[in-house]
Amino acid sequence: MDRYISQFNSYSIWLWHIVMIQTGIRPVKHAPGLLHQFDFHRCMLWVSDKEERHAQSDGRLIPLSKFLITAIQNYIIYIKQFAAIYNSLYPAARYPINDILQSEQPLIQIYQRNPKGFARITPSRVRYQLQDFFSHQDNWLRHQLRSMLTARA
Repeated sequence: MDRYISQFNSYSIWLWHIVMIQTGIRPVKHAPGLLHQFDFHRCMLWVSDKEERHAQSDGRLIPLSKFLITAIQNYIIYIKQFAAIYNSLYPAARYPINDILQSEQPLIQIYQRNPKGFARITPSRVRYQLQDFFSHQDNWLRHQLRSMLTARA
């Protein structure tokens, strides 16, 4: 099961990085958000990534690439399969797949060992999982994207 959890965390962290790179959103604690914020038909993501924004109506639309849409759709297939296996083995500490699919919990979650359980992905949880492998500031992806878009890379 440890290998299965490691694979789950790796996939979640990979997708989180891809979302950050592709969209340029701020890596706040709730990013990239709930599943209903993604509109795969219109290729858009509604995001409110400023911590000081509290109203649900504040935010903006960000275009989604075909690559990112495919990556997210594949992740959804994966987490459904993951939940079917994990939840049958650990019914007392279930992966909240229904809450995720109904947009009651964030799309990208990570399994943490202390305290044990699933939690929404955050920059600090990503840093902890990567530890010494890849040290970075939380906002590095956004700054890199801005540099590339302004031809200062």
